Amino acid sequence: MRKTARKSRPVVRLAIVGAGGMANTHAKAFQAIPGCELAAVVEIAPARRETFAKTHGISAAFAGVTELLKSAPVDAVSVVTPDAYHMRPSRSSACGQACT
Repeated sequence: MRKTARKSRPVVRLAIVGAGGMANTHAKAFQAIPGCELAAVVEIAPARRETFAKTHGISAAFAGVTELLKSAPVDAVSVVTPDAYHMRPSRSSACGQACT
């Protein structure tokens, strides 16, 4: 976490994995939390990834979790993929690298 200039409030840099319908709900909720910054999105579909990033003002967009972990400093990851696809990005995020 890093501190903001004002009031030294910690800023949590968050990545969202998945950019479907529920991810929009999550993004709006996170944006309403003081000190939460949407830092990155991960989505395999290029058009959906770019649209989601633009809609939510996210500057970093990646096709995979491994790319995210190598390129973007984040403090937390919200996995908003379909339930059957939660395990791999969750495990990779937890160990800080691609896990099988």
